[in-house]
Amino acid sequence: MMTWILASVAGAATSFVANSLMAAALIGPLFSEQLGVVRSREQGLQWAAMLGGTLLLAGLCAYLYPRLDFGLPNEALRGALLGALIGLAVFGAGHLIVAGWSTIPAAPMFWSGLLDALAWIPGGVAIALAYRWLGGLDVVA
Repeated sequence: MMTWILASVAGAATSFVANSLMAAALIGPLFSEQLGVVRSREQGLQWAAMLGGTLLLAGLCAYLYPRLDFGLPNEALRGALLGALIGLAVFGAGHLIVAGWSTIPAAPMFWSGLLDALAWIPGGVAIALAYRWLGGLDVVA
């Protein structure tokens, strides 16, 4: 259980930092005008919601990681693939669904969702490395 918790925290922290860098460097500059949903500085960010959602996804990744093999030769590749799949499923699909029921254009939502999904690749690798360093693969039933 402790391995899962620590792997979840490692994955959440890594994904959160990667996503923050992605948002500052690419998503904001490329899509903020088209999306029209980016909060102003005065409005601030909802940190609890962002951190909570990131931790939930990382917990899911950390739960699935030791249970999925993917037939890949090493842990880092398995973690990267799992992170990519979780990121694509949640952000790629989620952004398109939001575009479908809102007035936000689908194309920038798709591309921003794809960029958001990429942040989960290093998160998945962090989860894999946490399991490796903590020796947690032997605790899976």
